[in-house]
Amino acid sequence: MPPPKLFGWWSGLVSGGCVFALAFLLVLLASPIIPPPAIVHAAVAAGVSLSLGWYIYVQRRQRLSQRGAEARMAREAAAGNVKSTTYMIRDAVAVEECEDEGLSFYLLLDDGRTLFLSGNTCMGPSKPASHGLLSSLSKHPSPATPFA
Repeated sequence: MPPPKLFGWWSGLVSGGCVFALAFLLVLLASPIIPPPAIVHAAVAAGVSLSLGWYIYVQRRQRLSQRGAEARMAREAAAGNVKSTTYMIRDAVAVEECEDEGLSFYLLLDDGRTLFLSGNTCMGPSKPASHGLLSSLSKHPSPATPFA
C-alpha cells in the first residue's frame, strides 16, 4: 500500500503557522495568570499542540473528501456510466503551453492514427514528473506504450 498523499501540505503548514501564532499570542495575553518564567514555554507548547492538531485535521478532512470522490467514481464505473479506452502509443510529442491552456500532445498510436490531447487536465493534479500523461509515457519506454 503506498503512503498516504499529503493534501495541501504547503497551505497546511501556512495555516498551521497562523494557528501557532494565534495560540502563542493568546497564551501570552494570559501572562497575568501564568507565572512569567513559564509563560514562553506554555505559549510554545500551546502553539505547537494546536498547530499540529489543525494540520492533522486538515489532512484528515482532505483524505476523507478524496475517498468520497473515489467512491463516487467507482459507483459511476460500476453503473456503466464510464467508457474506458486503452491505446497503444508508439511515439509522443509534447507541445509547449500556450497562455494558460496547458501542454498539448500529439500521440502516434500503433494503428497509425494520431491522437491529440490538449489542456491542463493532461498533466494531472501536480507536477508532470510524478503525475499525468508525461509520467505515464516516461515509465513505459517500449515502442508501443499502453496508456488508458
